[in-house]
Amino acid sequence: MKEISLKEAEKRMEACEEDLKVLQDFNQAMDRIAKNIALLDEYYGNQYLKDVQNPANKDVYSAVLSEDGIWNLLAEIHWEKIDILKKIVKDLR
Repeated sequence: MKEISLKEAEKRMEACEEDLKVLQDFNQAMDRIAKNIALLDEYYGNQYLKDVQNPANKDVYSAVLSEDGIWNLLAEIHWEKIDILKKIVKDLR
């Protein structure tokens, strides 16, 4: 193991304290993210098709009403969460 100076150890401790804050903020954000995902997924499963088929929405531009917008977004979030989990699990070893 490579030795580091006390000064370098202090720098690493300060960096880790900042990293802890980032992790704590991320942990709180995960609750918000999960809620947003659940609400969008519920909309997609229950109301999306009705809104797509509603003639009043025919000429309305909406990312939500795009053919694969919600599906692709939820899939990207899913894979991003898997990537995060892999990194966490690898780091716990």
